[in-house]
Amino acid sequence: MTLPKTTALDLSPAQWIWYPSERTLQNTFVLFRRQLNLAEKPVRARGWVTAESRYCLEVNGQRVQWGPAPCDPRWLEVDPVDLTALLQAGANTLGAQVLFFGQGDGTLPIGKCGFILRLEIETAGGGKETIVSDQSWQAFLARAWKPGHYKRWYLRCLQEEFDARLFPYGWSSPNFTPNHDWLPAMLLDCPADKPASCGSYTEYEYDFRGDSKESQLRARSIPLMREMLVPVAGLAESCWIEWDRSPEEYFEFLPPQSFRVDRQPSAREIARDSWEVELDGRRGAALTFEFTDQMVGWPYFFD
Repeated sequence: MTLPKTTALDLSPAQWIWYPSERTLQNTFVLFRRQLNLAEKPVRARGWVTAESRYCLEVNGQRVQWGPAPCDPRWLEVDPVDLTALLQAGANTLGAQVLFFGQGDGTLPIGKCGFILRLEIETAGGGKETIVSDQSWQAFLARAWKPGHYKRWYLRCLQEEFDARLFPYGWSSPNFTPNHDWLPAMLLDCPADKPASCGSYTEYEYDFRGDSKESQLRARSIPLMREMLVPVAGLAESCWIEWDRSPEEYFEFLPPQSFRVDRQPSAREIARDSWEVELDGRRGAALTFEFTDQMVGWPYFFD
């Protein structure tokens, strides 16, 4: 889908939504989910989605896409989405993992939190249905990432620290049962043709608000990134890190002589002692892998 860079969008009747709250700390993750029951598999399911600051869209437990591309939050870009091949007859679940940076940096101006989606569904018999972000969605404050976590330095919005024990695995699958921590999403007072920064939700650090006369939502101006799994060519280097002070203190204050790099175990030793690495807070493994080509992405480990 190719559209001019200046194409303005109005996602009505979709509404900007967020976790029920009166303020949001920097580096906060919120999960959104919506159950969707379809009488038949659609022949077309296309729409638009965006968030401030970043989203990862999932359908029935499957990662779909992420965005938006870095852009000026005054003219926030909205990503096209095509779920035709992913939706099925019967129960479906739409899910979005949304990260709010909360601060600007050298590459991202400050914005306000929010998520918005509009999806047009058509069936072979000519039936049509519009799915939008509204109070029918459920919101979950994902404390697997610590809300309010500090920045590593002034050019990095997010220092990621993930506690796997607190994550609701399977949350975007149809058979997942939400507990009392999943709340009806809160509607944000912001027009569906404006970025979330134009809304009245409190930005408690700098108390700013976007100019609705100048701001607008715009169609994404560059293609979505293509994703693929790329296997490693080999393990290039590995070593044990022995912490003499707590890792938390090191990343908070950078005290000197906090750790020692003792030795380089083999890949077999890494695999054998993997549980020790997870359970012992004073020890860790550092791994460097080889690839055949340069690329950007995230590591996945398969058992």
